[in-house]
Amino acid sequence: EIRIELYVPELGELETDYTAIYDIDYDNGLVTIDFRNEAVAQIGSNYYATLQEALKAITSDCTLDILKDITIASDWDCRNTGAKIGVPVTINGNGKTINFTGKIYDANWNTLFRFEDVATVKNLTLDASAATDIQRGITFKTSVTVDNCTLIGNGTTARYAVIVGEGAGTDIVDVTANITNSTFK
Repeated sequence: EIRIELYVPELGELETDYTAIYDIDYDNGLVTIDFRNEAVAQIGSNYYATLQEALKAITSDCTLDILKDITIASDWDCRNTGAKIGVPVTINGNGKTINFTGKIYDANWNTLFRFEDVATVKNLTLDASAATDIQRGITFKTSVTVDNCTLIGNGTTARYAVIVGEGAGTDIVDVTANITNSTFK
């Protein structure tokens, strides 16, 4: 008897071929095939092949872990990529870098990430040095913690690393920003 266990991240439509790590336990007749090594991000026990899919899967109070360095070569619109986040969230970069090399445009903010609720971003480098039209790295409406992060602009259009309270209106008195151990270039 041979049993096969597949570990497949929640990937949706795959645009590339994926390789797998496999292990054969001859004593027990078990073949294990693991596609998780292709994932760039994880939320709980779910793995995602693209950052956009992971961002769209965010739920309230979850942690999104970045598993690999990521390059976003296409145009980036935070409204359509999932990077406009409306629930409390933590993004843990795990020391990885997200490189943006396309046009950053969303008809208003031209930002990489926009948080509409409480957010923590930690251990992450956001590198937009090769991007065009970027104006902002992180914008947030309520409260944000940025710890051990590096935000790199493009040297021309990038004007702000972190925008505090954007869109908060009269709620601006309740906005807090805790930025520690971080670098803005």
